[in-house]
Amino acid sequence: MQLFVSERLEAEYWPVAGASTAAVVCHPHPLHGGTMQSHVVFRMADACRKQGISSLRFNFRGVGRSGGIHDAGEGEQEDVVAALDFLAEREPRATLWIAGFSFGAAVGARVGVRDARVAALLLVGAPVSMWPMEFLFESSKPMAFVSGDRDEFGDGLEALVARLPGPHRLWRVESTTHLFEPPAAPGDRSAASGQEPSAQRAARSRLEAALAEAVGYLESVRLDLRFR
Repeated sequence: MQLFVSERLEAEYWPVAGASTAAVVCHPHPLHGGTMQSHVVFRMADACRKQGISSLRFNFRGVGRSGGIHDAGEGEQEDVVAALDFLAEREPRATLWIAGFSFGAAVGARVGVRDARVAALLLVGAPVSMWPMEFLFESSKPMAFVSGDRDEFGDGLEALVARLPGPHRLWRVESTTHLFEPPAAPGDRSAASGQEPSAQRAARSRLEAALAEAVGYLESVRLDLRFR
């Protein structure tokens, strides 16, 4: 369902009947082509839907048909809050999550840590070598991380995750970069011919499997905490 959040943010809302959880999904860096249509963002929302979780993907300010201009991650936090407001109104009984990829993980996590409505965070391709993310230590909320094992911006992720005070897990997707693509192979002409390389299909399949496990993990933690 395509709509506008706060009359200015272009969004795609995937409600699931009877959902007890709903996630705001934040896209990668707008100045590097990031939109809510990113294949990773789509797969994050799809992983949620397959496990009965509603989701709201949206374009940050200045992207696609969203109003405003890029604000280097500051004003974008207001966009995340607006998306949370929308979900809280549409699904008042649902537990709310923040999910984000790359820039979206860094921006979304800042909101998720401080907003009491957010119960858990799904952070994909967290760019820890580019954006300071030590603020995560301030929160004991459950967190799941998914990253390529050859992520150019993921140096130090294991060390950061190990220091988190709350429930957490990390999945490294084998033979994938920050964008969850396989490292370029010399002489591979399949992309030029218009065919999806088999290595790329395999990488995306591994990403989908990791996302399914990460979403399932956060749901199991939610249920465990609920019934303690």
